[in-house]
Amino acid sequence: MKITDENVSLLGNDKFCNKNEAINIAQKTNSSQIGWNLWEKMWTSVLKREDIQGIDALKYAKDLNKYHGTDIYSEILKRNDISWREAIEVLGDDNSLVIHEILDCKIDMPVFQALSYAIKFQPLNTLHDYIGLVLMRKDIKSLKAKRLLNLAERLNDETLWFNISLLDQVQKFMMKITTEKALFYLSKHVCGDVQNIILTRLDIHKNIALKHYKSANLPIYICISILSRPDISAKEAIYFAKKADNPVVLEAVMKREDVKEYLNLPNLIKEKA
Repeated sequence: MKITDENVSLLGNDKFCNKNEAINIAQKTNSSQIGWNLWEKMWTSVLKREDIQGIDALKYAKDLNKYHGTDIYSEILKRNDISWREAIEVLGDDNSLVIHEILDCKIDMPVFQALSYAIKFQPLNTLHDYIGLVLMRKDIKSLKAKRLLNLAERLNDETLWFNISLLDQVQKFMMKITTEKALFYLSKHVCGDVQNIILTRLDIHKNIALKHYKSANLPIYICISILSRPDISAKEAIYFAKKADNPVVLEAVMKREDVKEYLNLPNLIKEKA
């Protein structure tokens, strides 16, 4: 059988041929005959067959990688009948590229185990390829904020700080920490929501919040939150709102009751009516 783009998927159809026939055809077909891309597609079709056990398919994929340099095991890892333990058993845990594929495909791996592998294998210049994969998992919520923040402190990577700060448990934790810790986290590359939480905490002196307002390129909603602090006077709020580039900030400040009173706005409105 000559493999073509049109018939290659038939090797994965158990009504067309059994697994032994499919493997035999694939083994007799060289990449030089049909081209590298079609050759990889052929083996992928074969090794995704349901009548080939997942772990056996992964072993075939490993041998193909060893002797031909193909990395179709990344496709085979997506099979639901291969556990993360089996993947580690077959492929080993000493290759960073293999670990990346396992972290990407095997969400049955416990999240802390996945995070441990991610920390172990990422060189700093590819940090986000590994830890980023883990942080996107739904079960990342099972890890406590303090453990995640300790990780961020240890690795001290900007994108890691930002990604961790997006997590709900971390943002809730920011409401409970000491003033000193809050200021420390504020100095890191955290997301806007965490900046907002910290800069509106009343134990953080208003001058610190206003300093960030003046010097940092903050999102509009944070600017509004800062100028809504009860310890910032109406006069101060007006002063800083006038300096804002966006009129939305001034509009928000004008809604403050003490600002209306300071400007005598209720009387002006009444007179116009």
